[in-house]
Amino acid sequence: MEKYPIQDQLQPKIYRSKKTAKGNIFYFHGGALIFGTKEDLPQYHIDKITGEGYNIYSFDYPLAPETKLPEIVDIVIQLINIYAKKTELPYFLWGRSAGAYLTLLAPLRGLDIKPKGIISYYGYGLLALDWYKQPNKHYLQYQKIEKDMAESLIQDKKIYNYSVYPRFLLYLYVRQRGNWIDYIFDGSKEDLLNEYSLKNKNLKNYPPVFLAHSLGDRDVPFEESKKLSIALKNSILHSFNTEEHDFDKDINSKNTIELLDKTIGFLDENVT
Repeated sequence: MEKYPIQDQLQPKIYRSKKTAKGNIFYFHGGALIFGTKEDLPQYHIDKITGEGYNIYSFDYPLAPETKLPEIVDIVIQLINIYAKKTELPYFLWGRSAGAYLTLLAPLRGLDIKPKGIISYYGYGLLALDWYKQPNKHYLQYQKIEKDMAESLIQDKKIYNYSVYPRFLLYLYVRQRGNWIDYIFDGSKEDLLNEYSLKNKNLKNYPPVFLAHSLGDRDVPFEESKKLSIALKNSILHSFNTEEHDFDKDINSKNTIELLDKTIGFLDENVT
């Protein structure tokens, strides 16, 4: 029996390929583990990827601080293992921001079937810098969020999805104070690095990785992906000249068009 059983709320939203499917993509949304929903993918992304022969399985997962990181990761691993076995098609992992963090951890934590590759949009995995432990300069420009207001958004039960607003105020609070870890993990920063990062791990048999990050990212520094690209020998890093974190939300931008084209190239190169 699994330590943290899967709940009915975690059925994926499935976007079927528009032609004979070559593979499956298991997608996990961003939101700092605090907010987000499986329905956050832009339609442009869905159309491009399903149009090239891939099914997308988009997942929710338990959110912090109602659920802490060990259980979140355990549930994500269970979901991947369950759905990887439901079909003979090869699969990829795809995440944006915090979702990328979860997918980058996954190969180190007991996957029954190895993914063909991992796609990380502006993610993090090494937690090698201090960006998440210090007040964020960008978010300090926003109105100061008081603790009482932020914590009024915390539920007294587990939650599996939450729209950006008003939950973003809780995220704004933790980034202004530099105490994000306190709300996602019951342990020290050292324990977080030892147990839930790629730092000092054996990455020899790690799957191919596609990394995309904006050079001026004001939320998660570009250096996170740069250092990952060095640590992960079978990886490719694509940089984009913008300050936006989730820059691909602008579906009319040439950056987004280029990003999706390169993503499909990575999928096609590694699916067989």
